[in-house]
Amino acid sequence: MIILTFGTGVILFSVALLIVLWQCADKARSRHHRAEFWDKIVFDDWSTRLVTICSTAIQASMGFQIGLAAAAMAAVILETTGSCFSDTAMLSIQRASSSSAGPTDLLPTAWRHCLAGRPLGFLYLVILALKLFVALVSTLAKTRSRVRPMAHWRFAESRPAEMETGLRTENAVDTGDIYRAMLPFDSPQDRATLEYYAGPAVVVNQRTACFAPTLDNVALIYKLNDGSAAGGLYLNASIAVENQIDFIGTDPSKLGKINCSALDGIAPVSNEKTQDSSPLEIPKALDNLAFRRDGPWTTAFTANGTDVFNATICYISQNLPHKYNVTMTGRSVPSEPEFLAEWSTLMAAENGTGILQQLGIGISPDNTRGRGILDLQVHSGPDLWADPDDGMQMLYYDWLPNFNPTREVKTIHAQEVLIPQHWRGFVVVMAIIVAHFVVTALTMVLFAQRTESSLLGNAWQAVSQVVSPDTQDIIRAAGSEGIKDKDMEVLTRSTGRDKEVIALSSGVDSGRTELRVY
Repeated sequence: MIILTFGTGVILFSVALLIVLWQCADKARSRHHRAEFWDKIVFDDWSTRLVTICSTAIQASMGFQIGLAAAAMAAVILETTGSCFSDTAMLSIQRASSSSAGPTDLLPTAWRHCLAGRPLGFLYLVILALKLFVALVSTLAKTRSRVRPMAHWRFAESRPAEMETGLRTENAVDTGDIYRAMLPFDSPQDRATLEYYAGPAVVVNQRTACFAPTLDNVALIYKLNDGSAAGGLYLNASIAVENQIDFIGTDPSKLGKINCSALDGIAPVSNEKTQDSSPLEIPKALDNLAFRRDGPWTTAFTANGTDVFNATICYISQNLPHKYNVTMTGRSVPSEPEFLAEWSTLMAAENGTGILQQLGIGISPDNTRGRGILDLQVHSGPDLWADPDDGMQMLYYDWLPNFNPTREVKTIHAQEVLIPQHWRGFVVVMAIIVAHFVVTALTMVLFAQRTESSLLGNAWQAVSQVVSPDTQDIIRAAGSEGIKDKDMEVLTRSTGRDKEVIALSSGVDSGRTELRVY
């Protein structure tokens, strides 16, 4: 009774602690209030220790109860269906070893009962097999920990619905106003774990718009590498963006001249005799190009419709960033995305998409949590003359070294701790415990209903009941020096007693409860 009551209490108490640990972990991930003692356990690095202690207590208690159930099953077999002669000593001893008995030794006996077609043999086999399964699975429970991976600079972002300069959509692509604030922390871990920031920060408007330009006086020229310019194919043209005076701030009638390298991978023609180089001959079809607009791109094509090149012109603000009082809120991230410094790295097949998602590519720009960034609220700033609605913009990475002031701010960082991550493993463990309780309860019910003469854990009774007129000759032979269990099996088989069924019953001649031929 002590093993059943105390062991069950230990298991239920340990399960209750684990349930609290898992439930509070769910609340912590959802930023809900949780028990104060849970915070103490987690932030004092006791979460894994608590799981280890509880799992050990559960495993030990289940082990004792499995031993008790195995002893009870040995008693049930002896007092109901009986067993073959060679198993009687083991079954009787199992009753006495109630704390250390196991289902492994009883499975062969139950299997022989099934093969012999004895009543209840299959039930005993199922119960013992389930007990063995629970015992094996319970020893495989392990705790797992999550390790933070290592780090592109995280930022906070705000996209206002109203803009002073309207969104460009005709033959253009426009990001609209995008206000971003740098996180003033040098440590990647400080940036990754930040969840709240209140104080001054540098804010920029990174609005970018690309337009389909008007091209005039277009000429494709091949230049030799003569020291004044790198050799290759060059595009000369006059370029302008029309109907965007309010956005660009220049008169589109004033065409700008461009001279850009179009394709520098073409080698000049070399004369094998003189070793002189001559420029490539540009096809006449490229002298008279026509143009069409498709969104932000202007496509140049020949008279027969062959596309030659696409061109677009992009504008970004060049105003200096300024410092404002801001509030940044969001969730911590495991790590910042890896910085892609080279185009070859960007085009690699194994390249990740973390940095692209951080910039809002391939994911909704409003999904700041999915992008791993923070929400930004801009308040009145220390520089009263600066107004973010005027479109303060810049590539803030380029300006980052210029802004290194020391200010008092209020921050909240996530702390890396080990907490339960999923319910799947916990549910599996709970299912094993429930199965253990069901099988143990069924075994004890069978023991209470089907046995009368077995006292579990009593060695002298177990030994005395083995001695009977039907077993004394075998016991006397077993007392010979060097006799092993396998030798006894050979002896019972040679005398034909291996086919006898031995069960526990009251002897008519002696009045004792002992093992007799069934």
